[in-house]
Amino acid sequence: MNTSKSLKNNKPPHFVGVGGGGSNVVEHIQRKGVKAHFTCITYPKRQSNTSVEYIPFKHPGHDSPTYSLTPDMIADFDRTTLLPILDSLLDIFSNDRHFILLSGLGGYTGSRLTEILTQWLYANGKSFQTICCTPFPCEGKERNAFAMVTLAKLAIFPNVHHLSLQSFEQQFGDLTLSQAFLKANEDFYRIYQDLLN
Repeated sequence: MNTSKSLKNNKPPHFVGVGGGGSNVVEHIQRKGVKAHFTCITYPKRQSNTSVEYIPFKHPGHDSPTYSLTPDMIADFDRTTLLPILDSLLDIFSNDRHFILLSGLGGYTGSRLTEILTQWLYANGKSFQTICCTPFPCEGKERNAFAMVTLAKLAIFPNVHHLSLQSFEQQFGDLTLSQAFLKANEDFYRIYQDLLN
């Protein structure tokens, strides 16, 4: 985990969950009573939480039974879906808060959108951190491969931090998958707390 940058500033935090995994983490942190702004970019619509802003993001292959993350399909999604709505998503980052992107890599939204938003925040001099995780091995070779490609692209940024869910499986083999995801949420929160110090 890269900790060369910390959250030692006076800007109010804005947690942004990218995809389903990141949204789970945002909701977990919000329930802890952290004073901040909370946004989730995900689909489908989640249960109403008046303290969290939900922005739907659904790519064209979401409902396809043959959906797979091939390079050609990712490029097609970028052209037809991501680029036309990117301006509306960037409105989230128009203020002067400190942004904390939270995501689980492996799916299209969590991986591709995290990569693009991290690049944009860095290029535009925004105060931000990206905290992400790579999948459990049981989530499939395709998701894990896509996650590792994305992580390699994110690794060039000094304010990107990640945790490996594969290490959870090695350390806590007796946990159920739901228990492991809860522990992952806590580890995301721990990384955030460490960055405050």
